[in-house]
Amino acid sequence: MILLAASAICVTVNLRGHAEARSAARQFEQLATDTDAMRKSNAKLELQVRQITTDPAIIESAARARLGMVRPTDIVVPIKSQSATNLATLSFVR
Repeated sequence: MILLAASAICVTVNLRGHAEARSAARQFEQLATDTDAMRKSNAKLELQVRQITTDPAIIESAARARLGMVRPTDIVVPIKSQSATNLATLSFVR
């Protein structure tokens, strides 16, 4: 009887250990997948940062859109917005 109880305890502990090992392996695979996705995302962001800081066309586009800057050769035409009293500007390139 004692031998049967000891065997049952050993089998139970062994099965539980295998279940926990499988769960840990699944978690590890998920973390590895997430890590790879983050690395790819970081590589894309690094490329974008490099382009933003070195590509003249992107720098000019950002300066025009965000800061409202124009070139000295551009013709700036202020137009009145229909819905607001603020003046909007358009620039035409010669």
